[in-house]
Amino acid sequence: MSNSNAKNELYFPLIIAITALVLSIISGVVNYRQNNLASLESSLRDTRDQLQLAKSDIANIKMTTVQKLVDAEIAFKNQERLEDEKNELRMDLSDAHERIAELETQIRRMDQALENKKRSATKLKNNPEKNKKASKAKAGKSKVVATASSNNKAANTSAKPESADLDIYIVSTTEGLQQQINDRLSKHGFAAKFPDKRESMNMANTTTVFYYHNSYKQVARQLVKDLNDITTNKVILRKGASPFSNNKIVAHVIEK
Repeated sequence: MSNSNAKNELYFPLIIAITALVLSIISGVVNYRQNNLASLESSLRDTRDQLQLAKSDIANIKMTTVQKLVDAEIAFKNQERLEDEKNELRMDLSDAHERIAELETQIRRMDQALENKKRSATKLKNNPEKNKKASKAKAGKSKVVATASSNNKAANTSAKPESADLDIYIVSTTEGLQQQINDRLSKHGFAAKFPDKRESMNMANTTTVFYYHNSYKQVARQLVKDLNDITTNKVILRKGASPFSNNKIVAHVIEK
């Protein structure tokens, strides 16, 4: 019994020591893992914060890029609008120059006619025998002027959509645009032709209507109004320089 007690007394402290050692090791492992988990959580929080900052930077970059694109689009549209207005002003200025030239020519003719009348009146006063001949000549000139005026009125009256020789060239990706144009113009009396574009033919940059004689300018204006209602681009009216007949009208429809 004494030997057994001695052994128990010897093993008991040893077991306690081993148990304490095991608990210490387990506690160290647990603390190590807890420290690692805390470090991982801290790293995850830092990574999450960095991702949030990156997302904010990306959103700011996207907003800045979109704003720049919008500004560029607005600037481009304003440039197109200014270009159209400049072209219209050029056409109006050209028409004004033509009108001024016509008025100047008419004034010179009137001055010359007045001067001739003054000279004729002076001669008639000095030579009464020529009064009868002058009266007959004046009557003949009046008939000629009346005939010319009648011819001009007839020319202006004949300038109608029905009498216009209209060619329309279309550059478009819009389906059915030619049929829409034909249906709309036929309601106002236009008989449009849609010839194929020649390879050597230069097209306008935007939808443009060309007329070639002042008598058909109003008819061309009606065509511009109709095309404005159909197409999305603003239509420009311009006097052409090609040697076409008076009733010729050509339209370049640019719809992309």
